[in-house]
Amino acid sequence: MAEQRNVSYDDTSSGCMTLLDGDGDQTSWLGCVMGCMERPPEDENERKPSQAAGDLLARAETEERRGAYGAASELYRRALRLDPANATAHNNFGYLCSTHTRDFANAEYHYKLAIECAPDYALAHNNLAYFLKKNKRDLEGAEKHYREAIRCDPHYAFAHSNLGVLLKSKRDFEGAERHYLAAVRANARYAPAFLNYSLLLKNYDEAASRDYLDEAIRIDPALAETAAAKSLARAFGDRPARPAGSRLEHVERLSSKAMLR
Repeated sequence: MAEQRNVSYDDTSSGCMTLLDGDGDQTSWLGCVMGCMERPPEDENERKPSQAAGDLLARAETEERRGAYGAASELYRRALRLDPANATAHNNFGYLCSTHTRDFANAEYHYKLAIECAPDYALAHNNLAYFLKKNKRDLEGAEKHYREAIRCDPHYAFAHSNLGVLLKSKRDFEGAERHYLAAVRANARYAPAFLNYSLLLKNYDEAASRDYLDEAIRIDPALAETAAAKSLARAFGDRPARPAGSRLEHVERLSSKAMLR
């Protein structure tokens, strides 16, 4: 899973950018409409700093969704001048710098500040980990922060799936399997984890690999058009799909004990 942004004032929305092993990013914004977005900026210093910063943060997110990245950057900076300890603002500004303006120095700086302000901020740990892996090839640092994200939130499916991708790249297939399974158990609707696990199983358990591919596409039909899914489908040929209504058994298949069964 790729980096994620927060949505202001909505602790239940953590964005939905996802990483597919061997494929590109699939992005979905989870936005919210806030009445305060249209308040005139000249009023911001008449309110409490945290409230004014929150209003600026909401406006920054609106500009970012519109593709006005320069305006969004300036609003994030103004919010952080008012509230330098706002971890969400640091994380979201880091996301903008990394994903849209490719200002990698500021991206890393603000992700680290988000964690400094909120050490148990799972989202920021996940984003910094993804940034380190993708842009600095720092696998050790990335693994450390993925594990921190999972420590902060043991049911964080995005981080589990991302760590699985990293461990697979290190040829730790058993470790990758454990985290893919943790991801699908934590969020049965998180299709990229099913696809990633299908890719891992391809050379070990073709039937299970096909089942996980079928489930990924059932959850998110758009995944059928990804290069990874097309490659798997070609490899499987015309093998019948898993019967509708049957349940997947989320059990380890690559562990030493499982291979001996």
